Amino acid sequence: MRIPRLVFEEAQATLREYDKILMIHHHDPVKLSRLARQIERTAFLDGYYFACAMHCCHLCRECRIDMGKPCHTPLNIRPCDQSFGVDVYKTARKLGLPCAPLQSKSDIPNRYAFVLIT
Repeated sequence: MRIPRLVFEEAQATLREYDKILMIHHHDPVKLSRLARQIERTAFLDGYYFACAMHCCHLCRECRIDMGKPCHTPLNIRPCDQSFGVDVYKTARKLGLPCAPLQSKSDIPNRYAFVLIT
C-alpha cells in the first residue's frame, strides 16, 4: 500500500514541530511499547502536554486485528515511526546503537521506539 504524498508531508511537518526526540532501545517489543507509553505519560504529567510516543504496536503478544477481531487496547495505540518516514536503521547507526537485519531466528532483535517532546 502506498501512502499519499500529502499525508507523508503532513507527518514530516508534525515531526519538525518537536524540539526533542527520545530514542528508546529494548529487545522485547512488548516491554518497549509499554516503556514508551510510560515515558510519554511522565512527560505529559511534567507539563509536556504534546508528548507523543511512536512505535510499532506490540502492546499485545498476539494482535487481535491480525486475527480479524477488534483491538483490545485502541486507546493505547500510537503512530508507528515508519509511517512518519523515520529511518530507524540509519538513525540508530548514526547514534552508534545496534541495528541490523536479523540473519536467523536465533538473533536477538534490537527494537526502537521514540517519544517526541515539545
